[in-house]
Order: sequence, then structure tokens, then C-alpha cells
Amino acid sequence: MIGNLRERWEYTWADIWEPLGSLPQAPRDLYMQLYRMSTEYMRRRPRYQDLEVIVNSPEMALAEFQSMQGGQFRDEMATVQFIERVYAFVVDSGKRILMRRYVEYVSNFLVKYNLRYEVAEPFSLHVSLPALYGDIYEQLRQVNAANPHLAGLMNDFEVSFSDFVRTRAQRDFRMSLARASNYAEGIAAAELNRPGDTLGRMCDLLEVWPHQDIREAIKHLYWFCSDYPAIRHAGNPNNSLRELEVKDTIIVSALFFAASGYLHHQVRLEDVVS
Repeated sequence: MIGNLRERWEYTWADIWEPLGSLPQAPRDLYMQLYRMSTEYMRRRPRYQDLEVIVNSPEMALAEFQSMQGGQFRDEMATVQFIERVYAFVVDSGKRILMRRYVEYVSNFLVKYNLRYEVAEPFSLHVSLPALYGDIYEQLRQVNAANPHLAGLMNDFEVSFSDFVRTRAQRDFRMSLARASNYAEGIAAAELNRPGDTLGRMCDLLEVWPHQDIREAIKHLYWFCSDYPAIRHAGNPNNSLRELEVKDTIIVSALFFAASGYLHHQVRLEDVVS
């Protein structure tokens, strides 16, 4: 699962902060400064009197910073802003080795724990687009966990897609697309409690669309699978412009799963970027 910084904060001590503080170039007041900065991003900041006592004691600041939990930050964005703020502090120290090591430790941490960010130069955390779509897919899997029918539809797609990757046979191109459209249809039916209805009709019943053309685009995607020969139905061979290619199966399948983000209320895409 692709995670966020708050969820993995407990591991930052061993992978980022302790190695940083162990460098010979690290400022003597590093943990005092880190703790002071971190409080600016907390949901509940310490009282001023308590904060002043902590940040004037190397031992207390070290203990408080080491024991911090991700849930103490206001939200995910505050956690990201703190990580970026520390880089500015390291730059101000004027010690290049400290800057290089900090970038290295953070970059390695993001990769090690499969987080959704990439480090952009000189230093900022950008959301990785593949990770973003991975989060959507993970949320769909969480919806499936409470619905055996959806879990079965997802499994059918994953098996078919694996077959398509191995064989590159036209029958498996078509089967993967059919199973992807089946899943989208199933998740819409679960949302509306209309088992057996078609995705095209259910798109007209859902009230989630920002514009009619988005609704129509998803309906046309579904109709393509019904009209193209041997995907969902016999189809109309006169409307086929060419044989399916690898890119068709990959891209159209991805479109169905991205579109599923509209189709069920438990897929909360604001959580993906928060």
C-alpha cells in the first residue's frame, strides 16, 4: 500500500533524524530546533511556558522530538511542510554535507516505505502521479474488503489482466476489458443498490458529476465495451476500426478504475491528497 508521511512518522527517527544528528557537522542544538519547528505544525501546540523549558534543554528536546507521533501533526500537508522547513534550516546552517545527507535520508525514506512523494530539486516533496493512482486503486480494494461480490469482480480482472500480459492474445485483450467494465458496473450497482443494472443506466442515476460530459464520457467508455466485437457482447464488427492493441487494454482498463472513483462514496479522493 502507498502511504503518507504521517502514517510512517514513527520510522523517521531511525531513518532520518538520528542519522542526521549523528553527523559531526550537525548543530549542537539540532533537536532543540527541530522540536521548536515541529510545534508550529502541530494540532495542539504546547503551552508557551512548557515549550520554552523544552527547547532550552537538549535532553528534554531530544526526548520530546524522538517520542513524537504522526498524529500530533495537523494533517498530512503540515507534515510535508515540516520536512521542507527542516531543509531550509539545514541550508541556513551553511554546511553542505548536512544538506546532502538530509536530502539523501529523506529520499531513501520515501522509497523505503513506498510513500507517495518524490523529492524535487532543490528540495520540495511532490506527489508522485503513479502513487496517486495507486492510492485510488488501494481505496477501491478497501471497498472490496466489505463486499465479496466486488472482491470477486476485482479478482476476475486481476487474473484476466495477468493473462493478457503473459499471452498478448486478442481473446485476453478483450477479456481484460470486459472484466474492468464489469468491476465499474459492479461498484456503481453497489453504490445505488441496483444489482443487475447496466453501467450506462446507472450513470444517469448517479448525482456525482461536475458536468454532463464527464457522465457521458464514462457511458461511452462502457458502450465501447458493448459495441466492440467480443468484449461484453457480440458487438458490431462494422464499428471496429482496427484490432485491439496492448495500449488499448492498459489505458481503457485504467480509465475504468479511475472512473470508479466517481461511482462509490467510500472512495474519498480528497484523502489521497490531504
